[in-house]
Amino acid sequence: MKHFLLLTVIFLLSCSLSATPIISNTDQIPDGNFSIVENRSVAIKVTMTDNATLSSVDVMGKVFGFALPSIDLTATIRSDIANDPGNVLATLNTPSITSLTEEIHTFSLNNSLALNTGTSVWLVLGSSHTTSNVNGAFLWSTTTGNEPSGPKASVIGGPTVYQEESTDGENTWVPGFTGGKFVFAFNEGNGAIPEPNTYILLGLSSIFYTIFFREKKF
Repeated sequence: MKHFLLLTVIFLLSCSLSATPIISNTDQIPDGNFSIVENRSVAIKVTMTDNATLSSVDVMGKVFGFALPSIDLTATIRSDIANDPGNVLATLNTPSITSLTEEIHTFSLNNSLALNTGTSVWLVLGSSHTTSNVNGAFLWSTTTGNEPSGPKASVIGGPTVYQEESTDGENTWVPGFTGGKFVFAFNEGNGAIPEPNTYILLGLSSIFYTIFFREKKF
C-alpha cells in the first residue's frame, strides 16, 4: 500500500509539473509541406485571450538532407509593432536538432515571460544558414488542419495575416508561407507537455508495481 501511495504521489507531481498549452496545433497532422528557415526569418503572431506565463515553445520540424554538428537556428519572442515582429522580449534556448524526420522540438526560456490579455507577440525562427541545396536547413512543418487554438491565446486573420517572413535581416516583413499553418505550441509550466501515452504508462506502472509487491508479501 505504501508503494502504491508513493507512486501515486509521484504521478500527481509529474502531472502538476508538466507544461500546459497556452495555444497549440501540435495534434494536427502535418501536410508534408514546410517553411524553410534558411537565410531568412519566419514568424507567427499569437494574441493572448487570457493572462499566461510562457515557459517553453514547441515547434514541429526536421533538418533537410543531412544533420550538421550544430544547426544554425535562433528563436525569439518579439513584441508586435504595426502588425510586424518588433523588439525581442525573450530569447529561447535552441535544442539539439538532428532529426531528418518530423518531430516536436522544445525551445525553453531561461526566465518565464508574463503575457497579459490582449497582448500580441511573435514567435520568430531565424537562420543565416545558406547552401546551394538547402542541406542542413531547418524545415518548419505546416498543416492544412485546424487553426492553432488554446485556452489562453489565438491566431487572428488567417495565415496571410499571422504568418510572415523576412529575407533582409528582419528589416522588413512580408506575408509568409500561406500553404498551411505552422505547427507549434506555446506552453506554461515546467517541461514539455507529456504525451497521453506517458500518463497511461505511469498508471499501468503503478498497478503492476502494486500487484508485484502484494504477491511478494504473500
